[in-house]
Amino acid sequence: MKFIPKKYMQNLELVEKDLDGYWGYSKKGYKFENTGCHTAHGVSQKEFMEDIRSMTICECERCK
Repeated sequence: MKFIPKKYMQNLELVEKDLDGYWGYSKKGYKFENTGCHTAHGVSQKEFMEDIRSMTICECERCK
């Protein structure tokens, strides 16, 4: 997805678009502060990017 800056793409495992909008899954060690988990979702690119920009380091059991 060309609209996502490289600084975020390097920490994303997968990004896809379907009928429900855009979905992003963080790599191990990262989460999205807006969602409180490892999955970001937005109906529009703008909404999706709000979650992507909230990416932060994660220290949950899965990430340790």
